[in-house]
Amino acid sequence: MDSATLISQVKSNPPKPITTPGKIYLYKNFLFINEPGLGIHVFDNSDSTSPIPLCFISVPNISDIVTKDDILYVQTAFGLLFFNISALPAISNVILQKAPNYKYVIPRIPVTNQFQNGILRTSRIKVYFECVNPSKGSVVGWRLTKIENPKCYQ
Repeated sequence: MDSATLISQVKSNPPKPITTPGKIYLYKNFLFINEPGLGIHVFDNSDSTSPIPLCFISVPNISDIVTKDDILYVQTAFGLLFFNISALPAISNVILQKAPNYKYVIPRIPVTNQFQNGILRTSRIKVYFECVNPSKGSVVGWRLTKIENPKCYQ
């Protein structure tokens, strides 16, 4: 995935259900919930007892987030994205900055989520998978399928 393609896929969309919650971040009256690999759920948290879904910002291969001065900084496997969130749910000025010593990053294998006694339990799936060949491009996600003679395990 090249920079222009990644930036074109960063969009503010209508809210959607959270399937694999990641890091939770509070900023002003907003609550951000990172969904690793997919994007960021944004809530209006003016009433913290009842957050209101505001939007879902799709960001391929997202791993971490932080905000400062109305700028949302988003770590992806392709580098650091940053954009203006002063007019949420709208976002603007999406910029990608690759690190000088950029290293290829393999996205984390998905997790399973289960509720046990009213508590969400998350666990990593241990699987064999097709080894990644960086010369063929970047891995932007995983798909569960049967493969023969896999050589990598996580």
